Amino acid sequence: MKNIAIVTGASSGMGKEFALQISKKVAIDEIWLIARSKEKLNETAKVIKLETTVEPKVIPLDLTKDDSFTNIQKRLASEKDNVKILVNSSGFGISGNVIDMDMDRQAEMIDLNCKALFKLTHICLPYMTRGSNVVQIASAAAYVPQPKFAVYAATKSFVLSLSIALHNELKEYGIGVTAVCPGPVDTNFFKANDKNNAEFSKFAKVIFKSPQYVAEKSIKAVDKKKIVVNTGLAVKLLYLATCSYKKIFFAFLSKSFYR
Repeated sequence: MKNIAIVTGASSGMGKEFALQISKKVAIDEIWLIARSKEKLNETAKVIKLETTVEPKVIPLDLTKDDSFTNIQKRLASEKDNVKILVNSSGFGISGNVIDMDMDRQAEMIDLNCKALFKLTHICLPYMTRGSNVVQIASAAAYVPQPKFAVYAATKSFVLSLSIALHNELKEYGIGVTAVCPGPVDTNFFKANDKNNAEFSKFAKVIFKSPQYVAEKSIKAVDKKKIVVNTGLAVKLLYLATCSYKKIFFAFLSKSFYR
């Protein structure tokens, strides 16, 4: 039985950086690289082969399509590997007023950011054992509703809420769940949204973090079984301002329902 990692969105940005860092720092034999672009996944795989002893497996899939999950289920059932770590990094965001943006495109964002993340997590959990981890890429946008990013922020709130609850459900099995909530990261996400939200982009560039910084900090947090990772002082202050009372209430609920 091999120890494997599965990383979605591994063709670029955060997903690619997580794939590289995990290959170097986590005890795995093989890493499954999932995204739509086979060409870009091959580039990620090439770097992993050059810099590590981990075997990369390129799996080009569109996670908004149901048959992609059937594909993954069949692979896992056939190979019966231990999923040491799953990183759900696939996702995208678009900015603008809800009424002005294409409805189907916004629905696709919900499908990828929420539905696909949930389905892949559910599929992988039976193949995880004590010491395995799930890493869900959320966002600082999860903490507050955001005009112009209304649907995107809502999808990230879903990711954060699901992750915190799952962490509590799975801790008795020794499986960790960590939500990563970075502020602005220097990826194509903000470049793509510059035109629609120029004022926010000016502010964001002041507090940008690199994908490498976020991935390294997150992997250290996973080792410590942390539930939430916040990157940067501004994000930590936002978390304290909006979520500290929720932490107390959740602790009360946990004692009530899980004792």
